[in-house]
Amino acid sequence: MKQVCFALALVALLSSPFSASAEEAKASPATNLKEPYPAADGFLPAEPMPPEKGVKDYENFLKYVDAVNAYIKAAQTYIDNATNDANTIITKRNDAAQKAQHVIDTYNNSLPKDEKKS
Repeated sequence: MKQVCFALALVALLSSPFSASAEEAKASPATNLKEPYPAADGFLPAEPMPPEKGVKDYENFLKYVDAVNAYIKAAQTYIDNATNDANTIITKRNDAAQKAQHVIDTYNNSLPKDEKKS
């Protein structure tokens, strides 16, 4: 559940507007992805349907249980992989922020220091 919440939070974060001017927003999308992130539908099997007679149709119900388990396993794999992708994105974002901070620090250090008057 924690992973699902994290994935949903990431989607909300990635889809939220950033503080860019209207012209910048029109000029380029607020993403570094060259293609849309793959939807879960491309990774999940068809949604299993229970047999018409339910548990009374024991053999088909067992097949249904297997199909439900396979679906859940595929969904969990997608969620785990999306979480790994999100963590990689966050790591690379943090690396970029550190590099930008280094450039800012270098710039600030290159400015002449004001002499304090006593």
